[in-house]
Amino acid sequence: MRSYFFKLGTDTKLYYIGVAHSYDPSHPQFKEIRARWRGYLSETIDKNRIIVVEHAPNDVYENGEDDAIKKDGEVGLVAVLARNNGVKVVCLEPDRSSEFSFLGTVFSRDEIAYYYFARVVAQWHRIPAPRPQFEEYMGPYLRRDQEVSGWHNFDFSLPAIMAIHKKLFKKEFNSADADFFNTVHNPTLDKTVINKVARTLHKYRNKQVVEGVKRMWNEGINIFMLYGRGHAEAHEKSLREILH
Repeated sequence: MRSYFFKLGTDTKLYYIGVAHSYDPSHPQFKEIRARWRGYLSETIDKNRIIVVEHAPNDVYENGEDDAIKKDGEVGLVAVLARNNGVKVVCLEPDRSSEFSFLGTVFSRDEIAYYYFARVVAQWHRIPAPRPQFEEYMGPYLRRDQEVSGWHNFDFSLPAIMAIHKKLFKKEFNSADADFFNTVHNPTLDKTVINKVARTLHKYRNKQVVEGVKRMWNEGINIFMLYGRGHAEAHEKSLREILH
């Protein structure tokens, strides 16, 4: 998947690059991110700057850009670039508890829990070999969802989620089926109820993010925005309509 780039503004600038989620430092998109970053810096000298990313950085990344990418993909890279240039990094996404509450008005708990699980399985498949053991990798994410969901009587254990998989798809769970997990949480597809969960959440998240960008833009802040490629076109349409 190719990167997606657009730029808005004259006095106030917005640079937006949509990329694949990758943890491979050799992926060509990282060269493009660095080039776009240099362009952004050159056009915003002595101006207010901020970086908007899809999720908050998870580390201080003291071992350089490649290590940051291996740990946290594109967000790790821009966190290092931001630190080196004194630029703040923010995430405008709704918090996970709000997402659970919103989705709970439309979908069942099984469907919501499985959606978040499937996303992490797809993420696990993107990690360059040698990957962490599957069970070891999934554990912290399942415990996080248990905590933020507020569903104290819901079983987020791996066996329980695998049982939901069998109930939803009428087949045994197979963690090695990368193609399945790359498509089941894709909001642009309409194959399963999990795609519908993804699409509903996608619209909710985009609305929250666009409103946050508008607030910062109106304050004269120059924005460098780095997001997954799947959000780029929807964000561009909305941002072109409201940023003047």
